[in-house]
Amino acid sequence: FVAGHSRGGMAAPRIADRHGGVAGVVNLDGSIDTNLDPEDADIIRYEFEIDGDLDEEQEARIEEDRETLRRIAAGEFDDDETLMGMPGVWHRSLNEYDPAATAADLDGPVFVANTYRVDEGTQPEVAAFLRKRFDAWRAADLPDESRVTRYEGVDHFFQEGYAPTTPLGLYFGGSVAQREVADVAQWVHGVTGR
Repeated sequence: FVAGHSRGGMAAPRIADRHGGVAGVVNLDGSIDTNLDPEDADIIRYEFEIDGDLDEEQEARIEEDRETLRRIAAGEFDDDETLMGMPGVWHRSLNEYDPAATAADLDGPVFVANTYRVDEGTQPEVAAFLRKRFDAWRAADLPDESRVTRYEGVDHFFQEGYAPTTPLGLYFGGSVAQREVADVAQWVHGVTGR
C-alpha cells in the first residue's frame, strides 16, 4: 500500500503508478487538484483572520496570491522561479499530473479520506471548497473496492475539535480521530482479504 497525507495523499496515486505492484492507495485529505484554483483563493483569507474580515493590505495580498495561482495554472513561469515557496519546475510537474485520472488507472483500489471541520456561516468559501473537493473525488472513476469518505468534525490532521478551524491548529498536534483509523484499517484488511 501507498499512503500519504495532504500533498502526500495527492501524490500517492502517482507514486503507486510509478512503483507498480501496489495493493492499494490511501489518500488522507489530499486534493484532487494539484494546485489551488485562482477562483478559490478566497479561502486564503482565513489564514489572516478567523472571520475572513481583512484590511486593505491583507486584501491586496490575496489578490497577489490569486495572480500567482493564475500564473501557475497557465504555466507562465520559469522553472527556476520560486512561486508560493516552491520552484517552478515543481509546479510544472504538478500541472502535468492528474490525481484522479492516475488513481483511476491503478490496478488496486483507493481510499480517499476528506475532512470537513468548518463553520459554514463564518467560513462559507472554505465550506464550498471542501464540498467541491469531496464531490469531485466521489465523481472520479476509481477502481473497484475504492472508497471516498468525508469525516465531519475533523480538521486537516484528522483531529476532532470545534469549528471554525484555523491554520493555528496545524501547529499543535493531537490524536487522530479513532473512526478514521478504524475505517482505514478495516478497508486495508478488506482489500487484502485478511
